Amino acid sequence: MVNLKGILNSLSQCSAGIETLETSVSELVEFIDYVHDNIILQESVVEEEQQQQQLANQVSKENALKTLNHLIAFISSPSLNQVVVDALSFVLPKLVFRFMGVSKELFQIGERILDRLLSTCSPRDMLTVICEVLDTHKGMCKEPASFTPLFAALSKVLISLQRRHFEHIKEALPAVLKVLQAVSSELDDETQDSYQDLIDRAIGIANSIQEVCQKLEGRQKTQIRALLGLYVLQLMALASSTLGNVKVPLMLQLSKFLPFRNLSYLGLGTGSDLEAITVILGGSSFVYHAECDEYMNYFSLIKQGAFIAVVWGFISNEVAKAADQELGIVKDNLQNSQTTRWQTVGMLKHVLADIPSHQRFDILKASITTNDCPSMAAILIGFVKEEMLKEYSQKGLPKNDEVVVEGDEVCPRLPFWDTNVLELVEMLLKPSQGGPPSLPEQNDAVFLTLSLYFCSFLFEYVGSNKARPFSTMSCLTTLYSTCFIYSQPLQIFIDYGVHRKNKLHWSFVRGYFVEGLHGVAFTFAGSSLTDYGRK
Repeated sequence: MVNLKGILNSLSQCSAGIETLETSVSELVEFIDYVHDNIILQESVVEEEQQQQQLANQVSKENALKTLNHLIAFISSPSLNQVVVDALSFVLPKLVFRFMGVSKELFQIGERILDRLLSTCSPRDMLTVICEVLDTHKGMCKEPASFTPLFAALSKVLISLQRRHFEHIKEALPAVLKVLQAVSSELDDETQDSYQDLIDRAIGIANSIQEVCQKLEGRQKTQIRALLGLYVLQLMALASSTLGNVKVPLMLQLSKFLPFRNLSYLGLGTGSDLEAITVILGGSSFVYHAECDEYMNYFSLIKQGAFIAVVWGFISNEVAKAADQELGIVKDNLQNSQTTRWQTVGMLKHVLADIPSHQRFDILKASITTNDCPSMAAILIGFVKEEMLKEYSQKGLPKNDEVVVEGDEVCPRLPFWDTNVLELVEMLLKPSQGGPPSLPEQNDAVFLTLSLYFCSFLFEYVGSNKARPFSTMSCLTTLYSTCFIYSQPLQIFIDYGVHRKNKLHWSFVRGYFVEGLHGVAFTFAGSSLTDYGRK
């Protein structure tokens, strides 16, 4: 501690000499680095010589505690020249952050040092330093709790800024989101709670942005509101994908921001609100269009966040009320406007497209088999069919038992060509509650299911495995004999498929199946989605 006192005495006497001040600051940085490195060294030795080194480790932590206590006392001295404090404000946040995860005591003193600097130094300078610390350590520190003081400090800084609010907020948000994204990839059961605290601090930043925005008028207010909307939607997506059990209170906090930006469930569901935000930010907010595109990459989950916001409104009336939304009006708009419905379907496609393929199939399968709305189930079946066609056109048919490793999971290379597709067909045509599907209520779903099977049959027949399609047709034959004995649509499909399978050339097979499907389509005349399924 003698060396530290000497360095601090030198700093206190540096009232004017810039070179002397820089030298003293560098000496302080080297000393604190030495204290921190000594803790890390002792902790690594503990694993090998536990009993002998525990005492040394404790001594190192006590020295660090004394060092930070001396620092907080030094920068809190009323006689200290502000020039010295300003110089220290550029280095202390970086140094203090390194001690945040060592112990609770060091964490608390680190918070006090940050608070002191915030109260005495330029908010603009502190914003730059905090963002730099966040950006530097986002990939090195995996403990979410270490970042909470910096998030809290950022909330205070944003409120203290006097000018150029949009530019400063635009600079700060990517630093916050990159930390949340980086830390989320390393979470385990022990760090879930601390990540929840970090999300709460991130919401605190949103509160500060809203407070700043309420004091402004005109173009700058419009721009900041647009940024706030993107930020909140990104937080919704991150929280939902990372926290195992998202609760209503968290979604209540986030949904309260939606009315402030005039974000509606209808606009979020169709994507029109997101397009409006992009137009606002893509105007004169950036010098170049490419700069805007690059910036929007930090908000890559906003479409998922938009859908999550809407879904939570239907899950909880409290959340819908917080978002200032009337669910009845939303439903009426969807029912009365075909354009709105298909815009929503298009938005759903975009959301699903960002999910890994094997998970996407599981989500679609669960959504189809548990859906109470036949028309919606038919739309989702259409998604499965489109995925099959896309996989075939891009990668061809999979070889037997061909798999890939995604993360820690071994998955089919082309999940939409796996036998699970055939199981899905059987589940739809032979419901678990018994009996055939209810016709004509489920005309759309049944027709698209048969169309789905036809795609699988046709492409596998054209491919190398010609035996499998014919053998799997026995599945439909069984379904017909057990559940569809009085069903003309399936009889048509069976007649033109199974009973004509001796026509080996694929063009004949295709002709028979297409004729069969057309017969089904005529039987399902008047169905709203028949054209969609025939594509």
